[in-house]
Amino acid sequence: MKVATGTQRELEGLDLAWRDCPVRVIITVQALREGWDCPFAYVLCSVQSIRSATAVEQLLGRILRMPYATKRTRPALNKAYARVTEAQTGLAANALADRLIDGMGFDPLDMPAAAALPAPVRDAQAVGLATVTSDGERQRVQVRGAVPEALADALVAAQRGKQREQVGQQIERRNALVSAAEAPAHRGVPFKAVPRLCCRLPADQDHPGGQVELALLEREAVFETVDLNLLGQTITLAGFTMAEQAAAWEVHLDGQKLRVGRGDGDRAGAQLALDAVHGSVTEDDLTRWLCAEMQHPSRNVARDVLLSHLRAFVLATVRHLVHEQRLPLEQLARYQHPLVQRLSARVAELRDDASHTAFNQLVLDGGWVVEASAAHEFRFDPAACPVPANKRYQGKFRFSKHYYPVLADLADGGEEWQCAMAIDAHPQVRHWVRNLDSDPAAGFWLPTSFGHFYPDFVCELMDGRLFIVEYKGAQIRGMAKEIEKGQVGKLWAEHSAGRCRFAMVYVREGGLNMAQQLDAALR
Repeated sequence: MKVATGTQRELEGLDLAWRDCPVRVIITVQALREGWDCPFAYVLCSVQSIRSATAVEQLLGRILRMPYATKRTRPALNKAYARVTEAQTGLAANALADRLIDGMGFDPLDMPAAAALPAPVRDAQAVGLATVTSDGERQRVQVRGAVPEALADALVAAQRGKQREQVGQQIERRNALVSAAEAPAHRGVPFKAVPRLCCRLPADQDHPGGQVELALLEREAVFETVDLNLLGQTITLAGFTMAEQAAAWEVHLDGQKLRVGRGDGDRAGAQLALDAVHGSVTEDDLTRWLCAEMQHPSRNVARDVLLSHLRAFVLATVRHLVHEQRLPLEQLARYQHPLVQRLSARVAELRDDASHTAFNQLVLDGGWVVEASAAHEFRFDPAACPVPANKRYQGKFRFSKHYYPVLADLADGGEEWQCAMAIDAHPQVRHWVRNLDSDPAAGFWLPTSFGHFYPDFVCELMDGRLFIVEYKGAQIRGMAKEIEKGQVGKLWAEHSAGRCRFAMVYVREGGLNMAQQLDAALR
């Protein structure tokens, strides 16, 4: 057994490729990254993730290569093994296969031979919006305005081979140009400014005369009032388990194909029993390490907690796990990384609970004076709609009232799409926007205890009022976050002096369909 890490370099002067080399076990930390090479290794045991391409390449390039390997009688000797600490080991196995495919020239599939091209379909005949002319060899179709779906299908079907794709793309570009030219934003029509939810904080020593000036309501202002007490609730760590059960995955080189499958963990001896190994770690040692990790800038989970308070909480939790949950301290030490993650999540849970309580008291229950004020308003810029290319609406329906020429995140036939259809067809809607949630500067948001809430749709009505619509699927309508969204939306509308309306819309609610729910909200 040799150690190769830091100043302990016991591999220097040894030729690991030598057939009579006595080394059987090597312990290292980052030797792979530093260029160490051990191609004859049969087994890699690692506590680091191997999902990244770099880590997988290290496995392939420096170990597990098995040079000069020949088929053995014992099946177990025809494999190389990687034992890793990774919850999603299937992803790691697939990553290993992907790198074999990409880096070593193996193909996951045999590419089929080119299929015979289909016979030409009949020439498209357009009626109504199109004019058809012919020169005896071909027909030319001229379309006024946007190309309807039925006509587009006929034109594409009339083409051969690659022409189909080209004509389809031309039609899409034309419809996009027509839609852009007709969109209110393109025509310079302004969208009415949307008032944001604001608050007047209580007077303090700097403002003894009463209320301070109106400020944009942010959840951070609420958080500043929270005094986080980690020991204020019963010490528990629900959801933390240490089930040491291995999952084995195998990557097979079968002829010229690669296959990924679940291996026989029992036969391979996948489970390593380490409970009998006793170390010198103490509860205080583990507590110090956990606290240091939780205070590391990369985690930033204990930024508002005094070190003494954090140590008391962590030590109490460790003692709870050891003495009440009967978990061996040595096993906790081995699971220190999952443990620090769960402790960090627990601190976040306690902070969220305290913040949620404060938000309810100060914002929803009237502790602070709030109003939807034009002093802090949001404006949809007619010259900019930064919808990511991979999120643009690709459906065939043309929304006639959408403010911008492009929409984001709508799937044809989906429930949100149906809601958008109802909004677009509503007689009281002048124009509307599919709200963006990717950029606070491009989308309208309302504050909640868990972050920014970006409503699905923002509408300007014919009478000048503003109407916010949030669609909710039945499967999530009962979640606490969704309920709070509805409460904040109603609060915004109630404190707008009648200038704004808010509706939470469902597929059906109280016997009403989506259009009828919109009607009811606007009465």
